[in-house]
Amino acid sequence: MDNSVVIKGSKNGITVKLDDNLGFDELKDRIRTKFAASAKFFEKANLALSLEGRNLTDNEEQEILDIISECEKAGNPDMV
Repeated sequence: MDNSVVIKGSKNGITVKLDDNLGFDELKDRIRTKFAASAKFFEKANLALSLEGRNLTDNEEQEILDIISECEKAGNPDMV
């Protein structure tokens, strides 16, 4: 089982635990894979998101948020 990206839900939103040992490009690929597989589960959800386990620059954080948003839109074609 690959635990490089772990999504955990709570009553306040979701926490995404990120592996600090992976290169950032590999981590982005794994985030994309994990969220693409989970797109239907999060469909139309409005949740707070917390990224943990790795120090991220503002640019890296934005790249991750963009990936998650792309996966959400791909899983819900009605979104514009």
